[in-house]
Amino acid sequence: MIEPRKMTLDELRDGMRVFLDFPNVESSFQEEADRAVGRIMLTKARNGGRDPIDVLSDYLNAGSATEERLRTITGFSHGSLEKLKRIYAAIFPGASWREIRRDENIRRRIAAFLIDPQLEATFVPQFIRKNFSLPANWVDLLQDRDYMQAVVQGNMQAKYAVVTGGALEDEVRVLAIEAGCAQQKGPVEIVDNKEVDIAIPNTSDPRILIMSSYQLTTSSSQSSKANEQARMYEDVRRHNGSRGRRGRPHVQFINVIDGGGWLERPKDLQTMWSECDYCFPHSRLKDLKAVLDYFYQRTFT
Repeated sequence: MIEPRKMTLDELRDGMRVFLDFPNVESSFQEEADRAVGRIMLTKARNGGRDPIDVLSDYLNAGSATEERLRTITGFSHGSLEKLKRIYAAIFPGASWREIRRDENIRRRIAAFLIDPQLEATFVPQFIRKNFSLPANWVDLLQDRDYMQAVVQGNMQAKYAVVTGGALEDEVRVLAIEAGCAQQKGPVEIVDNKEVDIAIPNTSDPRILIMSSYQLTTSSSQSSKANEQARMYEDVRRHNGSRGRRGRPHVQFINVIDGGGWLERPKDLQTMWSECDYCFPHSRLKDLKAVLDYFYQRTFT
């Protein structure tokens, strides 16, 4: 069997996609979004002609969904839930954040602050206070299912990228199983006890190390990840060249990488490609299987 060649950087780029199509991820996220919309929408029948403070206070009287609703309503302004928690601590010194679920007076005061921040007597800097003024149509927005669906889906973007990355890793794991490879996930000593996504056949004496990464959008952490994996690959090469390894098969370090975030950071992508023995996008996983078949047969048979 001929040893597989490493694909070129251009071949890697050509095979990469901004989005990855995992139907199970799509369907589960849509179901989760529908449930979330049901938790945070405002029921029309209860609000006609009522005092806005009463409407908002009742809306926030939602038990375990209170924080989710507060995150939603602060998102309508330029505020944030974390800043609101700091304001809450200033207005109610020593009070637990959970009291907002149980105490109607606290809910009404927070509701009043969100509707008109200028009426709050406690000192809150103006440049923070002004960020919490709700739009005049906030009730209509809370009752608009299409709008609330868009809000929920926007809030789920980061989680969607993480779950998609997990689905990519799972697909690589299944492919390794189909290639007959035993595997583990966890810290590996030869790479300074960094966690490895897939170590074949195990983490204690691996022959193949696989790292998987999907980035939907760009992030400054990508450079850190690329540099860390470069250090891991250097550790692998040092291990392979050590005196005790003479006559034994080299450990192979493999990257599986995809997503628009990596395509938008060509320097980091080049590092991820160069600092490994093999590098594959999702669309070329059949080529990864050929590599696993080759090194598994060469090492374990």
